[in-house]
Amino acid sequence: MLDYILDYNISGIDLLKEVKSINSALDVVMVSSQQNLQTVFSTLKNGARSYIQKGDKVLVEIKKTIDDKLISIKQEAQNKIIKKWITGTFVVVAAAVVLMLLIKK
Repeated sequence: MLDYILDYNISGIDLLKEVKSINSALDVVMVSSQQNLQTVFSTLKNGARSYIQKGDKVLVEIKKTIDDKLISIKQEAQNKIIKKWITGTFVVVAAAVVLMLLIKK
């Protein structure tokens, strides 16, 4: 998570760009009090997963963002397992068919 305005000599957008140049797959969430739509668009355009505006519900929004990512990770893992199972099942079925054809000869 990054803030748009940092206390250092780098902006949140610049740090976001640097992080994404090192690891483009890393999910970055920008949290800021900026209400300017151009800031939101710029943040998302530069690779942030989401933009959360600071306020009364900031913790709820952060939790929702984390929960959404966890669901996404779980779905990806399940899809990989299903693909491996389907591939493995296909190989076993194909081997059985070949074996049956060989036995018939």
